[in-house]
Amino acid sequence: MISDYSNEAIQQFFKLVESNNNNRICIDRSHNIILFGSIISSKPINILELGIGMGYATKSILLAIKYNNLGKLTCVDSCKDFAKIPNHFDELKNQGANIIIDQEESFINKQNPETYDFLVSDADHKKSITWIKKTISIMKKDSIMFFHDTNNIEELKNLESQLNKLGIFCIHFKKSSLPYERCERGWLMAYKKNNEYKL
Repeated sequence: MISDYSNEAIQQFFKLVESNNNNRICIDRSHNIILFGSIISSKPINILELGIGMGYATKSILLAIKYNNLGKLTCVDSCKDFAKIPNHFDELKNQGANIIIDQEESFINKQNPETYDFLVSDADHKKSITWIKKTISIMKKDSIMFFHDTNNIEELKNLESQLNKLGIFCIHFKKSSLPYERCERGWLMAYKKNNEYKL
């Protein structure tokens, strides 16, 4: 029987999804459901989010952690899209997120290998592909990774093929069927099976 705590997290998640249905910047609703489902299914311990934005995906990750009663979230954002550190960052901190203000590449370069077991990347779209090998190196065996705007930003359109060359399995979600969807922007799911890749 599902616990009251997990049941509350599920209800809060779908309320969040419904309230954010018309947002044209954040990840799409269907992609967010994949994200939430992947976390509650895989039970990651150490989750990394690169790029917070308005915090829609962040809140979903935190609710998945609440559902699992397991895991922690580290969020990194350069805040270059904001005039100052936004107020909703404090709300996310209060919900359990460890928020670090830093350039994403700088943060990645300071991390030890095989540190995280789940990744959500929606940061520095035009440059993040240039440090993708380093990003992969900090992920543990059997880690799941998601990348946003992979069919929308020219610099990210080759990400899937680059990951495939490393032997990393990918599924690319990029089809819309409803008028309010923008799934064609791309939501790339990748799986790092082992730590034997030639990075």
